[in-house]
Amino acid sequence: MRLRKEFSLLCIVLAIVVSGIVMTNTKDLEDIDNITDTSPAFPQVSAANNTNNDPLSNISLLDDSNSGLINQMFYQKLKEYNDAGYFSTIYESSIQATYYALYILDALGNLDQVNSSEVITYLLKHYDPTTNLFMDKLAYRYLDTDFSQTYYPLSSVLQVNSYAVFSLSILNRLDLIDIPKMINFIWSCYNPVSSGFIGQAYDSDLEEGLKLATMDNTYFAVTTLDLLMNNWIDYTSQKDAIIQFISDLQISGVSSWDLGGFFNDDDFLTETVFPLFEPNLFSSYWGIKTLEVFDMESSIQVADFHTFLSSLYDVEYDYFKISEWDYGMNYTNIVATALGLELSDITGFQGISQSEVITFILANRNSFGNWDQSTTVTHHELIDIFQIIRSLKNAGILTQLTLLEKKEIADSINNYHHYNGYSSLSKDYISMNLIYTITSSFELFDRISELDIYDIYLKIKNSYSDSYETGSFNGYLTDAIGFQGLRSHPIEYYTSGKRNYEYINQFPQLRSHQSTYYALASLKKMFKLDEFGDAYHLFELFNDIVNTQFLDDSYSDNYGAFTPLWPYEESQAGYLNKKISFEYSYFAIRSLELLGEQLGLGNVSNYGFNANALYTYIDKNIVEEASTLYFNPKYTSDVETILQDTYYMIYILKSLNLYAKDSQKIEHYVISNLNYNNIKNIFYSYKIADILNLTVDFEVYLTQELVQNIYDAELHEFYIATDREVIDQEIFLWLCEMARNSEIGFNVEYSSVVDLGEFNTISVSISNLIVRDFGSVLKFKFESDQLGIFDLNKTQDGKYKNDIPVPIRANSYPEVKGWVYAYEGTEKKGEYYISFTTTYMLNYTIESVITSTSASFQINSSIFSDQKPHLLTFGKAFTRIYKDDILSDLKYFNLTSDSSEYSLFSLTVDREDIGDCYFEIFLDDGIRAPFRIANATFGQDSIEDPNDDSPNKPSKDYGADIKVAVPLMVFFTTVPGSVIVISTKKLMKSKTKTR
Repeated sequence: MRLRKEFSLLCIVLAIVVSGIVMTNTKDLEDIDNITDTSPAFPQVSAANNTNNDPLSNISLLDDSNSGLINQMFYQKLKEYNDAGYFSTIYESSIQATYYALYILDALGNLDQVNSSEVITYLLKHYDPTTNLFMDKLAYRYLDTDFSQTYYPLSSVLQVNSYAVFSLSILNRLDLIDIPKMINFIWSCYNPVSSGFIGQAYDSDLEEGLKLATMDNTYFAVTTLDLLMNNWIDYTSQKDAIIQFISDLQISGVSSWDLGGFFNDDDFLTETVFPLFEPNLFSSYWGIKTLEVFDMESSIQVADFHTFLSSLYDVEYDYFKISEWDYGMNYTNIVATALGLELSDITGFQGISQSEVITFILANRNSFGNWDQSTTVTHHELIDIFQIIRSLKNAGILTQLTLLEKKEIADSINNYHHYNGYSSLSKDYISMNLIYTITSSFELFDRISELDIYDIYLKIKNSYSDSYETGSFNGYLTDAIGFQGLRSHPIEYYTSGKRNYEYINQFPQLRSHQSTYYALASLKKMFKLDEFGDAYHLFELFNDIVNTQFLDDSYSDNYGAFTPLWPYEESQAGYLNKKISFEYSYFAIRSLELLGEQLGLGNVSNYGFNANALYTYIDKNIVEEASTLYFNPKYTSDVETILQDTYYMIYILKSLNLYAKDSQKIEHYVISNLNYNNIKNIFYSYKIADILNLTVDFEVYLTQELVQNIYDAELHEFYIATDREVIDQEIFLWLCEMARNSEIGFNVEYSSVVDLGEFNTISVSISNLIVRDFGSVLKFKFESDQLGIFDLNKTQDGKYKNDIPVPIRANSYPEVKGWVYAYEGTEKKGEYYISFTTTYMLNYTIESVITSTSASFQINSSIFSDQKPHLLTFGKAFTRIYKDDILSDLKYFNLTSDSSEYSLFSLTVDREDIGDCYFEIFLDDGIRAPFRIANATFGQDSIEDPNDDSPNKPSKDYGADIKVAVPLMVFFTTVPGSVIVISTKKLMKSKTKTR
């Protein structure tokens, strides 16, 4: 039995690496970033605590720095959930869904709301003029079809090209393609054996399943050809064969509920309308509508078909079932009722109450303004709305809608607009990945309480099911427990295909260990894992995951890995082997770790799975070369995927305590493949460097610039690369994590030389890989035993600055030392040591009047700083007096000036008190050691420079006992004898004191 599962800033880290630049003209980070922070970063605003209609309206969004972008993301997420009740999930556009949207809007008369040039650009991006084919991911997924796993209907290469043709026709731009070549391609899909159409160009060498003609492919082929061809005259034999092909698929001659219905194909073992049972109204619709193109709808067994319609019609509630087997839940009954209404009209079936049927359809519009697929399954995929509108239009019922109703439906289609096209899923299908991204990001910034925790918890809880072989969570959140499969099979959740993934290099499942980990981690971050554990048995879930390890050694490539979801069974080994990809082993381990911690089960290696087998699986996929080592995904050579899987490899091995790889080789691979045009590349390079403690010097400027280049201001989301092709909503979490946890560098700027009495402006710029503005979380101080403690104040440009005064005093000279500290509250988070040299300009003059009876000296001195003189506050002057080369006395000058700009020291000595003597005059400026500024002798008419070789100076250089006398050229006035003569050589001398 085949398994079918598809449908069922900042709180700064303690370790901070600090890099500093000490110079006067350091390049400012502002010059690099080209961003100015103008609003507080990361405001803490809770929707629950705000009384405005818009609970977040008071937040400024003018800041376009990286911290500002993250700030905007928090704001947008909260606002969106407050306004709409969901977080918008962006899904990949498809040509199929784009056609559905265009058809709906055109049918409602609202095509003018479409940006036609944008849609045409989207369509042509997938058009190859060489092959004349349109190919999107759905078409490539079709080419990867493995019929031993799953076939996804309505997405074949033929149908994707039909959707493109129909879209261009609605937009009146069929001139953009080569119509004859398109006609030839459609006919190339004709199966000459069975006479119906297959999903690609027919080749007898194709796999049997791919050669199978189906009703849906035939319907789209015929309707496309009818649009493009002038007539069918040249294809009469093919037309007759197609009619016969359809006739053969109608069930006749058996009295049963399915009498008169149509199969989608003639192979009873292949499911080509999965997840529907056959016969059903869809396959019947495609058959009859194809015949209608040829005006041959009456060629069917009409009576039998009416019997089929009658068996599906509920006379009590006036709706149709899609099939007799509809999972017991009226699956798609609203859509089926629209189809039944149109088919009743085409075939003349009178067994319904038409007015009541119409009322049933029109009365069951949902709160979005469109339709769910049924009254019990509240899915509203675009295919549902399309099929309902199409049948209402064909049956002439759209005229019963008011203009307001039509507008409501048309407006709701905006929710399916993603990128430049449309997706089958609307924005309110919240992916589990997005929930994990949001809860993780909010937790990183201590904002988890701002989320509507209980509402999100209920949706996560409703997404869980233990009715599968393995308990698991759905890939998107649901409001109610019930059927969760998606009939449009969007690429985000459905990618079963060939093991080698020849065309599609992604493989998510609707349910898997990935969505389970995202859900469990989100519950834990919201403090709801205990409550969830009370409702479900976590230990059973734990064992379920352990049992998904693939342990069939006959499949050596995958022996030891984990399947995405299903427990290992020997009978299913071949099927399971094709489902395995490495990332599911990673998410299995992460889920087991989380559950093991919750259940107190100890180390991961003791959890009951075969750790050695898992190691063997990993090891055989590691590529080790002369200088590099990495994990090889095999299905792709994409560097970003290799980096991601290499990180997964390292994480698992470390978790198992089995990591023993050459980290230097991994480091070399990372450094050699850094790409500053791709954020996934940077993120997983960062994750690898972080988990292995590698030395990877990321270019901060290029990384921060990348963040700016990939941000979409309209969508409030990030593209994965600068080509702006693909949005990945998990990037928000990547940026938050790097902004929160990547090492922070200080860029400290200050003058290396400062005059005493002036200021040294200390400026700190902080930055990590992502941001350079850390809001109000961090405080910075300069602390110095010499100068004191000073706050560095945040400025508008995001720096932290202060002008630190350097006082004119001894402990400020010749060097000031201190630390710049980063504080979070009272806790030091980082530090950077700085020192700078201090200088000062000492200006002084000395005047003397020496007579035969006395000697008078006057020193006028000031320290020159900030372009003005200052007192020698702690200064003094003195003289040493020598007789016969012997120090006989020490006299201090008197401070005699009241000036605020200079200090005047005076001394008068009577000769009769001391006799003949020799003076050494010293100036102590209060900053450094006293130094000799002059010599003088009674009986001479001059005072000497202390550096002159005077015959009267003492034979012992007592000045040598004083710490380094600085040579100065000083001039004096002298008074010989008793006659006072004032010299004209009164000069002010200056000398810079430096270290």
